[in-house]
Amino acid sequence: MSHNALVCVRMPETGPSEGPDVLSDEQIQLVRNELEAIVSSSTFLGSKRGQEFLRLIVDHALAGRTDYLRERMIGVEMFRRKLDYDTSNDAVVRVRANEVRRRLRQYYSELKSRPPVRLELPAGSYVPKFLWEQPETVARSPEELNPPISTQDSTAATPAQTGKKRLLGDWRVLTGLGVVAALTVIAIAQYVTGLRRLPSPGNIRTYICLASHLPHLNIALQEYEKDTARNRTGVGGGCRRGRVGFPRGEPG
Repeated sequence: MSHNALVCVRMPETGPSEGPDVLSDEQIQLVRNELEAIVSSSTFLGSKRGQEFLRLIVDHALAGRTDYLRERMIGVEMFRRKLDYDTSNDAVVRVRANEVRRRLRQYYSELKSRPPVRLELPAGSYVPKFLWEQPETVARSPEELNPPISTQDSTAATPAQTGKKRLLGDWRVLTGLGVVAALTVIAIAQYVTGLRRLPSPGNIRTYICLASHLPHLNIALQEYEKDTARNRTGVGGGCRRGRVGFPRGEPG
C-alpha cells in the first residue's frame, strides 16, 4: 500500500548557491506553474500586495538570492522603506507575510486534488519551502519485512483437523470390527447347523481352519459353501493353506 508524502526542498539562507542547482529545470517550472495558479485563484484575487509578496519571495528563492529574503531587504525592495528603517516599529513586512501564510493555508484547504508541488512560508522565515508529492512506502517493522521461515509444513493439519481425522479413523475401525463380528456369528451358526451332517474329525478340523481364516472370512465362507456342496455329493475336501475345507477321504 502506498501514500503520498511531502518532500521538503528549502533554499539555502546564506546566499546564492555556489554548488549544483537544488532544483532541476523541470522542478523550477512546476514551482512557477503552481505560483501562477495560486496568485490567480480567488483566495489571492482580492490581495494585490499578497500576490506581489509571494511572487517576490518565490522568484528570489528560485534564483538562489536567499540573502534578499530578510525583513529589512523586503521592506526596502517592496515597500520602498529606507535601508535603515526601524523594523521593530514598522511591521509592514511581518503583517504581509502573515497574510500570505493565512491565504496559502486557505488555498490548499480548498483544493480537491493535490498539486505536484506545494508552496509554504514557514513562520518566522521569509524563505519559502517547496513540498513535493511523491509515493512513500508505509513503514513496516523488521518482522514484517523479513518474516521468519517456518520450520513446519504449511500444509500441516491443525489440532481440530487432527482430532476429526482420528475420530473418523476410530469409527472406521469399529465399523470394520462390527462387520467381522457379525460375519463370524453367521459363519458359526451355519457351521453348527451343518455339524449334524459332518463327521466329527472333519467338524473339528473345519472349525480350526475357519477360526484361522477369520481375516479372510469372505473367502472362507465361499470355500465352506463349496465343500458343503461336495460333502452332500460325497466328495470330500481338505483344509489347505489359504482356504477352508473338510478332510479328504472317507468320513470317520
